[in-house]
Amino acid sequence: MAAALVFDDVRVDDGGRPAIDGLTFETSSRHLLVLGAPRAMFEAVSGMRGVRRGRIGVDGEEPRAAAAAGTLAGAPLDPPMPPSWTLRRFVDESAALVGHPPAERERLVRDALAAMRLEGLATALLGKSMVHVRRGAVVAAALATGARTIVVEDPLAGFTDEASRGFGRVLVGALEDRSWMVFAGRAPLGSPFGTHAEEALVVLGSSLVAQAAPAEIAVRESAYVIRVAGPREEFAAALEGRGVRVDIRGDAFMVDVGSRTTTVLFEVARDTGAVIVDLRPLAGGFV
Repeated sequence: MAAALVFDDVRVDDGGRPAIDGLTFETSSRHLLVLGAPRAMFEAVSGMRGVRRGRIGVDGEEPRAAAAAGTLAGAPLDPPMPPSWTLRRFVDESAALVGHPPAERERLVRDALAAMRLEGLATALLGKSMVHVRRGAVVAAALATGARTIVVEDPLAGFTDEASRGFGRVLVGALEDRSWMVFAGRAPLGSPFGTHAEEALVVLGSSLVAQAAPAEIAVRESAYVIRVAGPREEFAAALEGRGVRVDIRGDAFMVDVGSRTTTVLFEVARDTGAVIVDLRPLAGGFV
C-alpha cells in the first residue's frame, strides 16, 4: 500500500516566493492532523496549487490528478460561496464536477448532507446561513465527490470551545470511513481531531519539527521549536555543551531544555552572537 502522504524535497510558492522549500517526510497514517503549516501546503496537498519542485504523493497519486479523478477532495476554510445558492445546490455542483451520473450524484449529495447533519437545511440560502452551516456545506461538497481522501483546512477556526467540540464531533463522524487530513493552527488534545488523529505533524516554515501521536507531542512540555539568524552551528554546539538536546530540522531547531527554562537559549544566543527570530513551545498547537 502506498504511503498516505509523501513530500519529497517539495517547494511550493505563494506570491512568487517559497512558502515551503525542501520539505521531505512520509507518513502512512490515514487520519492525520497537521499543525502550523502555511496555507500553501494545504492547497498543494488538496490539489489546489501546484509544486515548484519535488513531489507530493497522496495514496500514491499526484494531488491535482487525484482531485481531477475524484479520489481526493479539499475543503478550504471559508471560500467564496454564491449567496443565492441553496446548500443542496452547492453540494450538488461539487458532485457534478466529478462527473457522477444523476442517480449516483443524488445519492452522494443526500448522504453528504446527512453526514454533516444538514438535511433540514438543504434548501437554506448560503448567504443567510451561519458560519458553521457554511463550513459544513463545504465539507459536504467534498464528501459528495465520493473521494476516499478528504483534506480540510482549519474547520474550527474562530469557534468557541463548545462550538468546536460540537462541530468537530460531527466532522469526525462524517469522515469516519474516509482517510482524512486536517490542517489547523491549533487543536486541543481533547478535541475530536486530537483524540481521533493517528498522527500529528508540526510544521514550522519549511521544517517538519515533530511527527508523532498527538498525545506524545502534547506532553513534551520542555521542548521548543526555535529559529535563529547568525552562527547556527555554533549556537547548536553551545546549547549541546550546556546539556540541551538539539535536533536540527531544516531551517529550525527542536530543542529540549529539560528542567531548565528558556533563559538558557537566550544566554547561549548572547554568547554566540546568534539572534533568536522565532521561539514557540512544541506542544503549543495542543493548548
